[in-house]
Amino acid sequence: KYDIESESEFLSYAPFPDFEYKEETCLEFGEKLISVAKEIRSIKDEVGFKVSDKVQAKVLTGDDKELKRALEENIKWLEKLSGANIDIIEGEEIPEGFIPSSGKGVVVAISSEGAKLKESIQKMGKELAETEKEFDRVKKRLSNTDFLEKADTEVIQEHKKRLEELGIRIEFLKKRIEILSKFANK
Repeated sequence: KYDIESESEFLSYAPFPDFEYKEETCLEFGEKLISVAKEIRSIKDEVGFKVSDKVQAKVLTGDDKELKRALEENIKWLEKLSGANIDIIEGEEIPEGFIPSSGKGVVVAISSEGAKLKESIQKMGKELAETEKEFDRVKKRLSNTDFLEKADTEVIQEHKKRLEELGIRIEFLKKRIEILSKFANK
């Protein structure tokens, strides 16, 4: 029997956050604004910060004045959504001591201070080894003439697609390990 009364003391209640945002700019720049928050959260996770950890972040707008305006108008909303104190910077140069995002689009970087870089690099290294092992297994299967003769065209295409995806993931992991290693060795 489920007793909601005894369970209620274990449930946490929080008011819905009161986000301040400008509807006009959210409609126009919505995807970019959301990608900024996602990128910050992604880097935080990648380098060992908790979701609740507040970090210092930089968003580089290049020479896009409209994007800068949209970010400035929605800064409080973005900070709450991403869990970061955000500075908006014109230009494309990532400041010293800031780890760049891996995504495409708006360039985002967070402070390396407090990041668990060595642990993150080890974790990525382990994932890289497993991915390379899987890549070799799929590649070996695709080079097996018996498999190619007996398998349906659909199955072979799935394996080729998987091989391509694994190759992309391997390159991504190598680049991220290289970038994070630069910060870990400082």
